[in-house]
Amino acid sequence: MTPLEKSLQLKQELDSLRPLSQDDEARTMQKFRLEWNYHSNHLEGNALTYEEANALILFGITAQGKPLRDHYEIRGHDEAVKWMLALS
Repeated sequence: MTPLEKSLQLKQELDSLRPLSQDDEARTMQKFRLEWNYHSNHLEGNALTYEEANALILFGITAQGKPLRDHYEIRGHDEAVKWMLALS
């Protein structure tokens, strides 16, 4: 199966699940935001673990012993993601 065929198959599967409830959509978007923030920053060398990044985003809890710069990067990236999502 080509990548395009696989993409179309996955889109059909996703479309069959629609419409999503508001709770499911909110949970999916939160997971998307958390994953995007962590992985994007991790690729750039951010030292926060997945759990630390999520605690910072969801609860404002900072990780002891980690560079302050890493916390600011996660927070700034999350603000940018929320801004982009608000535009759509």
